Amino acid sequence: MNFNLKMLACAATLALAAQAATAASFNFSGNTDAGGPLPVQAFSGQFSFDETLLSNSGEEFVNLSAWNLLAFGNNYSFAGSDAAPRAAFMNGELLGVEVSYSTGVTPAVAMISSPFGVADAYLVYRTAAGLEGSGSYTVSVVPEPSSWALSLAGILALGALARRRAARA
Repeated sequence: MNFNLKMLACAATLALAAQAATAASFNFSGNTDAGGPLPVQAFSGQFSFDETLLSNSGEEFVNLSAWNLLAFGNNYSFAGSDAAPRAAFMNGELLGVEVSYSTGVTPAVAMISSPFGVADAYLVYRTAAGLEGSGSYTVSVVPEPSSWALSLAGILALGALARRRAARA
């Protein structure tokens, strides 16, 4: 009976680990440049994609499964984008997000990836008067709930082992 419980626990742990490996979620935030027509405006958002679509070889683009940008008092999402928002990669390294909104919104906004890495990716905008500006942003990984569950299961298992050893002593 005890062996079956151990097998069940191992199977559950492996299932959680496999689920965590398929989706990648990120938050980003930044500000427009101080010298632009809309100076020091904060923007932020989130995006996700399916990691299993990556081969980690050469230049790749993966359509986003979730996308949101809050900027200039607007909520930019899948609706209204010029093309499907996508993440750009080079040999498995995230280069940034590529998406644009040029009609029906003011200011028009685009996020541009960089061949040098996500640290050099940026946002550009054009006001109704035709003035252009840009801004930089940082990206952080969002841990998946299953990753948290897996970590918690590991900590509980270590606690149970420590308690069992203490009881034997």
